[in-house]
Parts: sequence; C-alpha cells; structure tokens
Amino acid sequence: MLLHCLSAGPDSLTFRDCLRMRGDDDALLLMGDAVYAALAGSESLNTLNVASGLVFVLMPDAQARGVDSRLSDGIAAIGMAEFVALSERYSAQQAWF
Repeated sequence: MLLHCLSAGPDSLTFRDCLRMRGDDDALLLMGDAVYAALAGSESLNTLNVASGLVFVLMPDAQARGVDSRLSDGIAAIGMAEFVALSERYSAQQAWF
C-alpha cells in the first residue's frame, strides 16, 4: 500500500505515469499543480474517477491556487493534519513531481 503524492499538473507526463502506476490499494494525494485535476467538470477529474484507489486533495494548495471553491465533491479535501495521518497509515510514499 503506497501513498502517491502527486505535484505535477494534469497535462504532464508525470501525472499520467502516476495514475498508471497506482495500485488498487494505493491512495493518491493531489498537491501543488495536481490540485487542478480535482476541479469539478474537468477532463482530468474524469481520468481520476476511472482510476482505482482513494483520491485526496491538499486544501492549502487548492486555496493557494484559488480553486478551493471549485473542487469536486467526490474528492476528499484534507489539511496538513490529515496528510500526516495518511503518511502514517500507508507503509511508504512515492513522490511525483
């Protein structure tokens, strides 16, 4: 079980590689420019919906980009305390930049 921490934007190769490498028991945390993938009605949100595993978005990063009010209801927005809890729950992390 891995926690994938994705910072790359939805148009990047890194974003697609991360989704391809995720396992069914893995979780994905969207942070940095990856938060744009969680926008309601976006094409990248459709890609996330088909991908397996849990998806979270880091709220401070969404707020910093001014998109916090446009996030999809289907993705859990979390703060730093919840990020720490996720880090403790998963045996390892994989960072994607």
